[in-house]
Amino acid sequence: MTVRLTGKVAFITAAARSQGRAHAVRHHRRNAGVAAPQTWDAITPEDFRDVMDINVTGTWNTVMAGAQKIIDGGRGGSIILIGSAAGINMQPFMIHYTASKHAVTGMARAFAAELGRYSIRVNSVHPGAG
Repeated sequence: MTVRLTGKVAFITAAARSQGRAHAVRHHRRNAGVAAPQTWDAITPEDFRDVMDINVTGTWNTVMAGAQKIIDGGRGGSIILIGSAAGINMQPFMIHYTASKHAVTGMARAFAAELGRYSIRVNSVHPGAG
């Protein structure tokens, strides 16, 4: 990833911990993400809302805050949304997390379709537990 980002701006979401943090520290950026393993019947409306607010709304807010600055810079760049293997495949005991990471995957695709005309590449990475 480093070579592809040389001379570019990289904006990485979900950088509070884990994989996203590793990328952000390496590339000097910060943000947030959360996972809370729970069975379907233990997830409260508040739990669901918290995970969606942090993982989905937080990611959207981050891109919205940074994309225009990358456009204004006129050099293109890369926005990297930190998803999860749960955003591609089913993951039990984390319905809210799985739903949120599928949303991040969809957001990456939709932002890519719109920001490509500014030479901004939008990708999502999907680390797993293994």
